[in-house]
Amino acid sequence: PMDAEGNPNSGSALVTNLSDTAGDSTGASQCIEGVFGETFYLFAAEILLPSGQSENGYAELYVQWNEEPGCSGYLGSAFSPQVSVATPDVWYRIFDMAQAPAGTESARVRLSVRKWEDYGTLVAHFDMVEFEAMVFVDGFESGDLTAWSSVGP
Repeated sequence: PMDAEGNPNSGSALVTNLSDTAGDSTGASQCIEGVFGETFYLFAAEILLPSGQSENGYAELYVQWNEEPGCSGYLGSAFSPQVSVATPDVWYRIFDMAQAPAGTESARVRLSVRKWEDYGTLVAHFDMVEFEAMVFVDGFESGDLTAWSSVGP
């Protein structure tokens, strides 16, 4: 029932880490087809860790780049900023961008929860998850406008 925008008709993904291995992470993931190598991608989410959890850890987004459709053929990975269990009960908007390696054809986007203890449970809510190609990556901040054209009314 938790929702980043407080919408009673919506909700969020609840990811629960029950691992008995210290430092282990778990999560939910989706394979995204049609990803292009050397393209910059934005990945973002709203994340909330509820209070009252005794375990230490964090939640983040993890992107795995793959050279084949169906998310096989690992090429590399990218991680978002982490939301710590030390900052509970607040929806945090996290985001980052990364360039897909040359030859990338798919990406696995994972909602990841990592805990440091080998006991107990750590949970996090994820909402408004995004993964999209970026259009305006360079040109404006560098002053190099050669890739841009002028369009009139």
